[in-house]
Amino acid sequence: MSRKADCHRFLMLTAILLALSGARPAAAQEWTMDAIRYATIRDFPVSGLVVGAPQGERMDIATVFWLLRDGERVVLLDTGFHRPQWMEQFDVADYLRPDSALMLAGVEAGDVTDVILTHAHWDHMGGIDLFPDAVLWIQRDEYDYYTGEAWQEGGRHGGIDPADVVELVRRNLEGKVRFVDGDDVEILPGIRAYTGGRHTYASQYLRVSCSDGPWVLASDAVYLYRNLEERRPIATFEASDSSANLAAQQRMIALAGSADRVVPGHDPLQFERFGGDGRVARIHQVAARTSADTEPTVHSLPATPETVAWGHYDPSSPPVLRVRSGDIVDIGTLITNSPERLEAAGVAPDEIEPALRQVYEEVTDRGPGGHILTGPIFVEGAEPGDVLEVRILSVELPIDYGYNGCSGFVRDLCENPRTRILRFDRERMTSDFGSGVTVPLRPFFGSMGVAPPPDSGRVSSTPPGKHAGNIDNRELVAGTSLFIPVHVPGALFEAGDGHAAQGDGEVDQTAIETSLRGRLQLLVHKGHPLKWPRAETPTHYIVMGFDPDLTEATRIAVREMASFLQEEKGLSQGEAYRLASLAADLRITELVDENVGVHMMIPKSIF
Repeated sequence: MSRKADCHRFLMLTAILLALSGARPAAAQEWTMDAIRYATIRDFPVSGLVVGAPQGERMDIATVFWLLRDGERVVLLDTGFHRPQWMEQFDVADYLRPDSALMLAGVEAGDVTDVILTHAHWDHMGGIDLFPDAVLWIQRDEYDYYTGEAWQEGGRHGGIDPADVVELVRRNLEGKVRFVDGDDVEILPGIRAYTGGRHTYASQYLRVSCSDGPWVLASDAVYLYRNLEERRPIATFEASDSSANLAAQQRMIALAGSADRVVPGHDPLQFERFGGDGRVARIHQVAARTSADTEPTVHSLPATPETVAWGHYDPSSPPVLRVRSGDIVDIGTLITNSPERLEAAGVAPDEIEPALRQVYEEVTDRGPGGHILTGPIFVEGAEPGDVLEVRILSVELPIDYGYNGCSGFVRDLCENPRTRILRFDRERMTSDFGSGVTVPLRPFFGSMGVAPPPDSGRVSSTPPGKHAGNIDNRELVAGTSLFIPVHVPGALFEAGDGHAAQGDGEVDQTAIETSLRGRLQLLVHKGHPLKWPRAETPTHYIVMGFDPDLTEATRIAVREMASFLQEEKGLSQGEAYRLASLAADLRITELVDENVGVHMMIPKSIF
């Protein structure tokens, strides 16, 4: 029997066995893909990117690497650069070291399992030392040439940093280099390497299989979308490679299925086409998982020195926990006060939570605000323009006391002692205020928020805003939901500032401040962006406005209610405004957090 017949028989037998066993072929590999811009090179000549472009034409180009994730592996396509000589040689702006830029996508350098090098140029291989645990993948011919012949007489090594070559050889000696042998080779499941139209001696590009079809990450085999649109080659390793590069471009389009699924190496337009914040653009999104798809995973996140953010929401903070959309987090938060002050106010030393003492002793990265928040939590699939829903499933009181500190809106009304300890009856959920007054306890997290936009930098935990944060809304008890606009990949959610009870306004600066333990479900919603946070209770829809000026905060809340009624109930602008006046209640949320808060509630029962 011929070899061909043997092969055919084997395939037939395999198919029969699969059918009899009920087995199914493995599901297609699913990769989430992001482009990460770590710098801009300004005023670059376009003729160096697109052969035949006018000599005087110049543009700002993006320096980019790409992040691929499949739930098990974290893969980088190229690594960027960080050595100063290249910043001196080129007009580099908005630089962020690649490992720091990667953190904007919620990934730390130590998480990277693999780095696929398209070629050896300084702006693509110059960061491999930042990811020391990763396995490096490179074309064998590229490795051999740039570790050998390129440095001999007649060799060519323009754009190659000797320090990168030394690091590449060192990693090979450690057994952390894998060679790719030629064209159309699978590197990892769903990722294939292709060659042709070389940019360096043996450069490569990738085809990535996804559920919505394949994508091609061209790197410098295509500099700009303009190369594809005008059918113009890049500057190639040899002049004779230009026609091969045009052929490679056509092959990429065929591999991807269309030109708009080929991602070029330096075009800033990819950050417009795929959205994002200008730093991280989501090329392909794995569908966000919800509780309807599968049982959510329950995570535990206690407050410890390693899991708290003291006094800030920060778009560059590394996450302390990663979850999927729909997952549940059992979260612990700490009272915002020091052990010493609590003891001075009358709390016995053995009643102070050990975790609070540890946080005060060990956490040095503090401010500019004073709240001890737990997080940040990275929610997979959350992107700028999405909405993070925080379902508050339960809120419990882990300690039996809290405090109220007097200052606030009319501070001349305060008396000494300014700080007063209030005890809880956790069975009856009340607190004895004294003088025959009993305060009902309705615990809620005063601060729940996400990272602000990247250009905001670190913001204080004190003022609430579009990122939510210290909203101090007493309605957000167990059984309610908070909806927050997302500003950075992963959202970077934090919670804290536990309140056992509070009135609208929080006029003396504080509620009954305490530690809390809550169960929160985090869900990502796409296709319905918000300007400001909103909320929903079993009985009401709630909109919010925040501003240093009470009148402006009120105006924002009223406009938000009109917008909500237009979007959700189909009313015209005028009729929405009219209904808000007839049926919605306008309330002062708080007056004491730099930005004052106003919220407007409309009952569900009228619809």
